[in-house]
Amino acid sequence: MTMRRAIGFILRPESGENVSRHANEMEREATQLGFSWIATFYADLRAEANYIRMISRLIREDADAVFLPSAVHLDERDIQVLATHTDVYCLGERLRHTVHREDDAGAESSRRVVAMDSGTAS
Repeated sequence: MTMRRAIGFILRPESGENVSRHANEMEREATQLGFSWIATFYADLRAEANYIRMISRLIREDADAVFLPSAVHLDERDIQVLATHTDVYCLGERLRHTVHREDDAGAESSRRVVAMDSGTAS
């Protein structure tokens, strides 16, 4: 079985003095959910260029999930767009934004938000 891969994204101004703690929490949560941690992406400004670099990293690393300390680290519309490609875990809210697929071909897919279950990776 191939291990699922995850990256993190931290907007430093939102984390303030908690940047290291947030990075550790994301990596720990991902590991508990059965992900292999790839890297944490840091940004200093809320700018489209940072979002594009994060998406590029997501694609380059073939990541299965993005972890955020909380939903305030990305705009809601950016989270919604990301969730059409990969699962987005918002730790502060304990939510997972995901695309639900009815079959392996992706037929009848729909975006949804579900509570995180730290016991299993889905």
